[in-house]
Amino acid sequence: MRVELPRKVDGSAVYGIDVQVPGMVYGAVLRAPVEGSVPDKIDEAKAKADPAVIAVIRMPYGVGVVAQTAWAAFAARQALIGSVTWSRTGTAWGFDSDKGLESFVADAKNLARPARDWSAQGNARSAFQGAATMVEGEYRCDYAYHAQMEPLNAVASVAAGGDAVEIWAGTQSQTTATEAPAKLLGIARDKVKLHDLLMGGGFGRRGNRDVDFIIDAVMLSKEVGRPVKVMWTREDDVHNGRFRPLSGHYLRAGLDPAGKLIAWHHRVAADRITPFMDPVRFQQGGGRDGMVMAGTDLRGYDIPHQLVEQLYRDTGVRTNPLRGIGVTANKFATEAFMDEVARKRGI
Repeated sequence: MRVELPRKVDGSAVYGIDVQVPGMVYGAVLRAPVEGSVPDKIDEAKAKADPAVIAVIRMPYGVGVVAQTAWAAFAARQALIGSVTWSRTGTAWGFDSDKGLESFVADAKNLARPARDWSAQGNARSAFQGAATMVEGEYRCDYAYHAQMEPLNAVASVAAGGDAVEIWAGTQSQTTATEAPAKLLGIARDKVKLHDLLMGGGFGRRGNRDVDFIIDAVMLSKEVGRPVKVMWTREDDVHNGRFRPLSGHYLRAGLDPAGKLIAWHHRVAADRITPFMDPVRFQQGGGRDGMVMAGTDLRGYDIPHQLVEQLYRDTGVRTNPLRGIGVTANKFATEAFMDEVARKRGI
């Protein structure tokens, strides 16, 4: 039996959202609608109308509210909607995901569109020229939301001198959960004390290098000089989600006169993941976005000539891996197309 199961069953298990520390207050953040945008003008009057509100704080990516209660913080954050104007920086302004998805598919189908060879075996381009029959298919995968059961949250208590911080949170990466706060405060990592708690679901959403939900709490605690618990509402999490990205797929299969599958070509036009959620890993991986391309391989099939190409796209939309990373989209496309090829052959 897993050691934590009894506590989960009887309700005594402690998650980040359960944490209470002495002197703690509550924070909420109104985030910029587009990544890379910053608050321009802030009218604090409505948010500060409630005496339970302690502070309204300008942040690099939004406006934070600290209050005596969680509900006061949520209400004040809500009051800021319409009271903040945003810079038009960031590339996602005006992006239409419906049109974008169709554009991705069109680019994938257009073999004249430049692409990067992701993986290759044999010589697929030549094999297609000699194929007796060719089968084609296209597939679309939309954004997908993580929908983890426990809303994002963290508690942070920054020391009065700003030279240390104590954090309570559930995270998929203890390394980044200490690195990012240390970088923000300009302190050594050993000055960050992390209480790593159970997570009510992660699926990739609690693993991004900037650990945004933890940084919220650290930043607000530093500003007000008290421990702060930041909680995202479900609406916050959807509006500011980091989704499994859009991807458009074009596949073609070449068969010889006997009907044997001899050539395979898969072109993937997809929004980036790794450059956004973990640029360090992206650089260490030689600039290859393995998260978005995972699952495009066909190691389980005896096809002598294979080619997979990536059409790199950056919409500016916030993205993150979702459970199986790119596999959930890419294996859907490859296996569904394999079924189509089989059906064409009457198998």
